[in-house]
Amino acid sequence: MGRKRKLFFEETPTKIRKISDFIQSPSTLSKRNSIPEHVQLLEDEIRPADGVHTITRTPSKSSKKVAVRNFREQWCHNRPWLKYHPETKSMYCTICQRAQAKNVFSVEPGCTVLKLENITKHEAGKGENSHTASEKVLNAGQQFQTAQRKLLEKSEASVTAAMRNIYFMAQFNLSNHIFADFNKHCINQGCSDLIGLKVDKHTTYEHSNSIHDFQDAISTVIIEDIIKSVDNKPYSIMIDESTDISVDQNLLIYIRFLNQSLGKFEPKSCLLGVRKLRDGATADKITQEIFESLNDFNINISNMCGIATDGAAVMVGRHSGVVTRIKETVPGLLSSHCIAHRLALASGAAADSVQYLVKFQEIISSIYKYFSKSPKNMSRLDKIFDIVKKSECEAHATRFKQVFHTRWLSFDGSVSAICENFSSLLSVLSEDKGAKAQGILKSVSSYKFLHCSFFMSDILKDLSILCKAYQSSTIEYTVVHPLLSVTVDKINGHFENEDGFMFTKFLDDVPSVFDCEKFHFKGHDIRDSGKYRDEAKSACRNFVSNLLENLNKRFSFEGDSEVLSSMCNIFNPILYSNDCKDKFLKSAKQVVQHFSDCKLNDFESEEMLDQIVTFSHVVKSSYSHCSNSINDVCQVALKHKEVYPYVYRAAEKLLTVPVSSVECERGFSRQNIIKTKLRNRLSTDSLFHLMMISLEGPSSDIFDFNRAFKRWADQKNRRICTVFK
Repeated sequence: MGRKRKLFFEETPTKIRKISDFIQSPSTLSKRNSIPEHVQLLEDEIRPADGVHTITRTPSKSSKKVAVRNFREQWCHNRPWLKYHPETKSMYCTICQRAQAKNVFSVEPGCTVLKLENITKHEAGKGENSHTASEKVLNAGQQFQTAQRKLLEKSEASVTAAMRNIYFMAQFNLSNHIFADFNKHCINQGCSDLIGLKVDKHTTYEHSNSIHDFQDAISTVIIEDIIKSVDNKPYSIMIDESTDISVDQNLLIYIRFLNQSLGKFEPKSCLLGVRKLRDGATADKITQEIFESLNDFNINISNMCGIATDGAAVMVGRHSGVVTRIKETVPGLLSSHCIAHRLALASGAAADSVQYLVKFQEIISSIYKYFSKSPKNMSRLDKIFDIVKKSECEAHATRFKQVFHTRWLSFDGSVSAICENFSSLLSVLSEDKGAKAQGILKSVSSYKFLHCSFFMSDILKDLSILCKAYQSSTIEYTVVHPLLSVTVDKINGHFENEDGFMFTKFLDDVPSVFDCEKFHFKGHDIRDSGKYRDEAKSACRNFVSNLLENLNKRFSFEGDSEVLSSMCNIFNPILYSNDCKDKFLKSAKQVVQHFSDCKLNDFESEEMLDQIVTFSHVVKSSYSHCSNSINDVCQVALKHKEVYPYVYRAAEKLLTVPVSSVECERGFSRQNIIKTKLRNRLSTDSLFHLMMISLEGPSSDIFDFNRAFKRWADQKNRRICTVFK
């Protein structure tokens, strides 16, 4: 009947616990603080007192030993991303670290539980910061870098192709405005690299500013190579100023230095700068532009050893000329008046001093104008030339040439053309009954004109050969006077012996003495008289005497020329003999004095003089078989720099100092080819870039366009390559 109810007075049986239940095992000692308070009190109560036998607690059989785990190298097999640090005893995942994922294998202190299970779990894990996600991130980054690199290569190829076109146009003096059409032509011919030059419809890199940047990068690479070749060596400069088609005065600066090639030292001249003289060609302004140009290229001004000019007053003025101003900064500077200019001035002055030769120049100029200004006259002359060729009376027909008084030696080609085509000339003039033609015919159909023409043809031929030798870019002071002496001897021989090639042919075809008023010469009547013959001989004699006098005066050993002459003497093997000992020692002392005036550091005059004398004995005894000229002895000195340092300096300076400024004249000729009437708005910077590429640039096959591209890309941010830097 229902559940039995428990009485309130009935006691609940308690569970009796053993004392050992309250005794802790060693494995649970660390958990003492977790024992309930009443259990702790009971254990303290049953703990025996001092001196009473205690109960020893034995470890439980169920307790385990803590295992020491080590990293195993075989875990890295097929896991190149797994790295172990012995110092921290932790494992890392390089893939997760590179991907900047946040997990136990990528952040400090790394995975310290060295178990293979943890590695496999990490490797197979999924999620945003997992190893698998990190691999995908890195693969995507590599693919992006590959695409980026391909785009960069494509952009570089496009820009390089455009630079090649710019380089070609500059070397052949083509106008910049054809660049876009030239690119289209190349694309049509199959040059697909140029297609990538167009980024969008607004960025095609064919604008004039882009062309200027391309030219700037290319010319900068060329200039860097030139400056590297100078390499803190002694150098000289050649300067000249001229006016271009835009009536702007430009100063051209060339630099000259020694360059070693195939074991031989040879002078090399390169364009250094084109500077616009905005305030006129004054000595102060020219000097300032020279110093600024050298500073722009970090060229040490104190290494300048020589300068060549055209001899104008603004250049060589004693009180305030350009040379004088530079010498104040660079003591010991040697200046030279261009030998080609001196030769032309000496020849022109000699001709101007003879009255008939002044008229002779006017006759030659009128002959050129008669044909150059009239197509009808030129057509008649061509017909005569054809008849002459068929009859084989003359080997060839030479066109008449223009003459310039400022370039008097240009008369050589004009006079030679008249002598070779004299018969054709008289035939054309005889057919024309006009007053101008008849006046020219009267002047040229005389013995006096013929005598002077054929005699001057031989003299001018010798002077022209000397002038061309003086215009060599590698000419040295050592050969200036030897070449001049040979030419003077030839001219004297032609005058005294009448043995010139053209003049001898003339004398064979004309009567030796005057016997009648007219004689036939190549089918035409020539007027003759004793007066004509005397005046012709007098004019030729006066010209030769005045020419030789002017040459001796303009090529005399004065000033810096005397120092250069002394330098030549100490390297002249002829003076090493005992018979020329006094002259050699005098020149050596003068060279020592010059270097003493240069205020060089650690300079010893006696030591330099001793080295010069010793060097001459060594050359005489050991190098006589290969040292037959001044240049050969200089080459020996340049190869023994360590043994004879002072002699080395003298030889280096002698070969470095320029003797002409013809390089500037060549530069002006190229300037006038580039800057024409159709391109008269070219800036000075653009003109300089084009001249640098045209004159100093190597062949496009060997030019380093990669350097030019890097220079161009570093100038400023470019849409075509900025992202890929």
